[in-house]
Amino acid sequence: GSRILYLAFNKSVRLEAQRRFADMGLHNVRVETAHSLAYRYIVPQKGYTICQNGYKTYEIAEALGLQGSGEKHGEYILANHISKFMAYFCNSSAAKVQDLDYRDLVTDEKAKNFVTNFYSHIEHGTRLLLSKMHKGEMAITHDFYLKLFQLSRPRLPYDYILFDEGQDASPAMLDVFLNQAATKVIVGDTHQQIYGWRHAVNSLGKVDFTSYNLSTSFRFAQDIADLANAVLHWKSYLQEVAPLVITGKGAPPVAKTKATIARTNLGLLLRAITFITEHKDVERLYFEGNIHSYTYADDGASLYDVLNLYNSKRDRIRDKLRASLLRG
Repeated sequence: GSRILYLAFNKSVRLEAQRRFADMGLHNVRVETAHSLAYRYIVPQKGYTICQNGYKTYEIAEALGLQGSGEKHGEYILANHISKFMAYFCNSSAAKVQDLDYRDLVTDEKAKNFVTNFYSHIEHGTRLLLSKMHKGEMAITHDFYLKLFQLSRPRLPYDYILFDEGQDASPAMLDVFLNQAATKVIVGDTHQQIYGWRHAVNSLGKVDFTSYNLSTSFRFAQDIADLANAVLHWKSYLQEVAPLVITGKGAPPVAKTKATIARTNLGLLLRAITFITEHKDVERLYFEGNIHSYTYADDGASLYDVLNLYNSKRDRIRDKLRASLLRG
């Protein structure tokens, strides 16, 4: 039969899809995420070690021997921008760091002035950090091997490739996908795009594929469909939205648990604290994806470090940057 690759959005979806395809006897379908596919092609061959949780700001500053350049905590500010520039490049389709302008990402006026004044240092530091990873002098990040995979211009041995959650596509992986000879299918929902802050793009708007709208869902009943239709109508006040009516034909759910969804980690943690304060009988809460992923900011700052900084308990602060703030 035809060789099929299904690119799932995350590991949990990949494992569920693998189980279902196996149960159906569809052994010609391979399920991967962008990173698991890239890992297979790159890491074993190169013998790289992986920095599982990425590098903290102070670790980058130390690895590159950054200096403050007259700015208070300047070495950490430089390292923070270098980290963000590296993530921007690794998730992009660009071939070289110099093909991107990191200033396009910076919106804060004070930060923009700093980046403009020290742009050559930031660009050089980004290239140096990437070079150290490439040479094996430092453990590599997950985004790094994804980038190497894209730059290797792989030719994947599949007849059909399905790209799921296409509204939040990594430009690097999208570049790999679009350069394959296979029949290509993208599945996604523009209205569910949430990872633009991680440099994801809506691939549905970047290809000239024939489009088919899903108008009926068997995952929920009509009451949820009506709510979805109302939310989409609200969006029309902010931007032009193509009309689409959703019909729900699923069975009404039997509620066994209550879930809370928040726009920020802090908002979610505050709701959790409020909930357990008001419901003393609750024995445990479950955080999707592990609680530790909610206690770190995108630059590696721990909320525990922030709390200890607030309480002037420097000996309990693990991050050297946060600890230095007490000395300053």
